Amino acid sequence: MITTSIFMGANIPNSGTVSTSMFKSFITNEVTNRLDGFTLTEGQGYWKGEPERTFILTVIHDDADVGIKVACEEVAKAYKQQFRQEAVLVASSQTVTAMV
Repeated sequence: MITTSIFMGANIPNSGTVSTSMFKSFITNEVTNRLDGFTLTEGQGYWKGEPERTFILTVIHDDADVGIKVACEEVAKAYKQQFRQEAVLVASSQTVTAMV
């Protein structure tokens, strides 16, 4: 299994921040049509020494499911474009899982 996380900062250059309602709209319009299941977490991140609210979208998927990897990259690109981000991090790692 693979865990893929997308880290999306909420600061918009020269325009304030991504609000909760803006982010919910993004999830509805850009994420739910690409991913069947995911977890959202909010955190505090830093970009170039500045703190910012950060949204973390996490998906756990089968190693062979290339479609999920592509979907996560598409979500990151859409967020970057829509909210004028310099960068959006997509990180994947092997996951040890146990179904209980």
